[in-house]
Amino acid sequence: MTLTKISPPRLALILVLLASPASAWGGEGGSSAAREDPWPFALSVGGGVTRPGRALIEATISPDFSGPYFSIGVAGLDRVYGEVGLNVVVTIAAGAGDAVGSPEGKKAVHLFVGLPLPIVGDGPAGWATPFSRPFEVSAAYLYVEPFYRPEWTSPSSVYHDYGVLLKARVGLTKRQWDRRPYGLLDGAFF
Repeated sequence: MTLTKISPPRLALILVLLASPASAWGGEGGSSAAREDPWPFALSVGGGVTRPGRALIEATISPDFSGPYFSIGVAGLDRVYGEVGLNVVVTIAAGAGDAVGSPEGKKAVHLFVGLPLPIVGDGPAGWATPFSRPFEVSAAYLYVEPFYRPEWTSPSSVYHDYGVLLKARVGLTKRQWDRRPYGLLDGAFF
């Protein structure tokens, strides 16, 4: 079985299962002690525009501010796409899409590079902005993400897409709402 024969919902399920720790599958013994959620999942939803004025709608699930993520989206209401990537300071991803309005379809692959810039957040410690000292990543926040996405429909055809997304991110696990928000550079060695 090749990767192209796996349906997108099954591929998403496989990626989530691979990213989740063994304890989420019941791999640890049945301890009655309370334990912290092993992965602090979050959902980001938003929209934006691209260079030719095409509208975007996107949903992203990720473990935390940094780490792996999975996004699905619609561009211009005629193109659906999915991407898997990694959030470090910048977002780096690869994905594929298909034109749903076209009778023959137009499959494409793309890369994605974005820079998420927090605007405002709210969590257990209250409101935080990029001007807070130190800036803290909250359980819920609003951010803007300028991006560049080269897209290939054939080896010789590349479409250079760039734009901006405005997204709201909300923590889905108790861990993100109970802990003190952390600074963007906590644990950095410089």
